[in-house]
Amino acid sequence: MYNTLDCNNKDYIKSLNYLGHLESPLNDFHEAVADFNQLYKNKLFKQGLIEFNNALSHLFAGFCSSETSFKKNISKACTHLHRGSLDYYKTLIKNKESLTHLQKEKLIDIRKLEMDSVGLEITNNDKDEILIEYRDFARKLHSIG
Repeated sequence: MYNTLDCNNKDYIKSLNYLGHLESPLNDFHEAVADFNQLYKNKLFKQGLIEFNNALSHLFAGFCSSETSFKKNISKACTHLHRGSLDYYKTLIKNKESLTHLQKEKLIDIRKLEMDSVGLEITNNDKDEILIEYRDFARKLHSIG
């Protein structure tokens, strides 16, 4: 009834150092959840949880596959964590009742930066910069941190 995965493949052991790539996206995700929880203490954010679940799915699939597939799945997990972090901050921004003209201009600038990065790898510094911009903007809007 259930499909099982053969996790006896030891090739992934060679790639365990690749797990270090998860540290930064996981920390970013944790910060995004913490910032969200400062304003919405008893609320669950469905999209953020879906992205986290997708990241865990890629990790599990990676551990039960070849070294090449392991690295690809770790990269995909990082992408989901990054996307989840962005979703948390974008939701915080969207839920702000009103924005000043300068705040709207700042948001437009961040969106332009984001649109210019579409299709780039998660390891690209532009993607990190976008997350930092959204995080800083959301924190300023809500006086977080």
